[in-house]
Amino acid sequence: MRPYADTYLHTAHQLGPARILYPFHAFFGRQVFVVSTRKRVGIPEVMVRLERSESDHDGTSDIHIVIPSWMLDANACAMVDVRETVQLSSCALLQLRELIDQLAISLDESHDGSASVKEKGDSHEARFLNQAACQDAAPKTSEP
Repeated sequence: MRPYADTYLHTAHQLGPARILYPFHAFFGRQVFVVSTRKRVGIPEVMVRLERSESDHDGTSDIHIVIPSWMLDANACAMVDVRETVQLSSCALLQLRELIDQLAISLDESHDGSASVKEKGDSHEARFLNQAACQDAAPKTSEP
């Protein structure tokens, strides 16, 4: 049995030509051919074949990549808003850092059975700094 066999969607009507519409993808604007669809961790994905153009054909076969299906959706990609100035708060960035740190520790623990003391300490420091920064960034309310 293939890995992820139970997660493949049976939606043959979605197979066929498409275009990568997500503006920050390396193959943005390129024509692709959807060869399969599936859901992994609840997220719809597509495997697409990217045909090599005459200018980049070096004798190798076409490229197959897996991308989230929304990258082929014009409505979803139209919601991407590029701005001149950053719109993220420092609190949001610190929370992202904490999440990444927690995932890294989880991967280490699942790989060798235990995280190092240093990693656990770093995570604790990051959590403390995140809480302090987010409290400082919270809107101040005046008491009556």
